[in-house]
Amino acid sequence: MINDFSLEQIVNRPTRGERILDLILTNKPTSFNDPKILPPLGKSDHDIAFVECNISLKRVRKQTRTIFKYRQSNWDKIRIDIKEMTDNMLENYKTKDIDQTWNYFKNTLLKSINENTPTKTITSKMKLPWITNQLRLQINRNKRLHHKCKTNRSLTAKYKSNKKALQSDMRKAYWTYIENMIFDLPVNEPDSPIIKKTPKKLYSYIKSAKNDNTGIPSLRDSGILTDSTQSKANILNRQFEKAFTTETSDIPIPNKGPSPHQTMPNINITDKSITKLLQNINPNKVSYDKFEILKIFEFA
Repeated sequence: MINDFSLEQIVNRPTRGERILDLILTNKPTSFNDPKILPPLGKSDHDIAFVECNISLKRVRKQTRTIFKYRQSNWDKIRIDIKEMTDNMLENYKTKDIDQTWNYFKNTLLKSINENTPTKTITSKMKLPWITNQLRLQINRNKRLHHKCKTNRSLTAKYKSNKKALQSDMRKAYWTYIENMIFDLPVNEPDSPIIKKTPKKLYSYIKSAKNDNTGIPSLRDSGILTDSTQSKANILNRQFEKAFTTETSDIPIPNKGPSPHQTMPNINITDKSITKLLQNINPNKVSYDKFEILKIFEFA
């Protein structure tokens, strides 16, 4: 029964003589600290198993995110904005520093994206990967029928029939997903005609089976609890900065004299080298603004 329900025994030391008589079973072993075996009470020959459990007070729900639907963008207008921006930069930004040029370039592109690209709000939900839209409709239909049964007992037989069919369809969808997941696993045999290196369904299945909370929990800033990804990053950055000394501008930089090394030659930047760098950038490892700019170059 323990294996059937994926339970794990927490007490791992004897509690009476050389035997373990106490059972503390759980499917979340990481929520328990190491058990302590305490002396017995009075004349008892049975030791005390003391275990502390960390109980999460509430489930942290991820906030909604807004994404751009680039396939429905007005690319003609975006190309016109990029052309006007390029002409303006060549005319007015040749003598400006790199920060001013970059800010103008970034802000102009992001403004064009916001004005010419429709958006969609999405949220991350804890859902089972084998539950399809059709099954979700069946689940909702079965819930509505269950509510009707409370006031109309004549629908009980229909509700039980629908519930049985739903359970059968869900069980069939589960095993179909498991079967497809196994066939998508990497194959190391040289005679295999297809070798897949990205078993995405396996990772989705593992993620759906996890019981522990992952990621950075909610952080408190000035007494306010925040769940925003950007806010949590800013809080951690400020905490990291406290470990370093802030140098004021009134302290002069020490003069170490002439450098013993040779002067570095000029760096030649060409269109070909910039294009190569842009093509090798992984959009999934850059910040929000750079990600949107890379998407513009990909579609435009």
